[in-house]
Amino acid sequence: MAFLLALEFAEVFGLAHSLHSYARDETWAKRSYLVEIQALRIDILNTVREEVRDRFTVWGNSLDNLMVIATLMLSIGFGFVVEGTFPPQEHDGFRYEGVQEVVLICYAVFAALALVFPLLSLMLTVTVRFEVAKVQKQVLGDIHG
Repeated sequence: MAFLLALEFAEVFGLAHSLHSYARDETWAKRSYLVEIQALRIDILNTVREEVRDRFTVWGNSLDNLMVIATLMLSIGFGFVVEGTFPPQEHDGFRYEGVQEVVLICYAVFAALALVFPLLSLMLTVTVRFEVAKVQKQVLGDIHG
């Protein structure tokens, strides 16, 4: 009888131990699950942040290329105007009448626009580049927290 009682006590103790182990394992499994969910959220956030940073980098590089092109166009236009590619002036004995006068005026207007448009393009590109940098800082700050 004492043997049966000891056996039942051992079984009850084993069951209590199993229940306690199961509860402990369940608690640790829940904690592990929550840690994995948090790690997944952090990975998603990092992925989004890198994607946004990559897109802003592409936009910035495109704007930098536009600035280089505008600078080159400005230097070419400035070279045309400074190097004196205009035809001889009227006080040197040349007379421009009719179509020649219209062509000369168009040439002068286009030479002036060859300076104005690249300069405006360069100024606009620099302004947009600063705005992109400001928005990038704001967006990445919002994503970070």
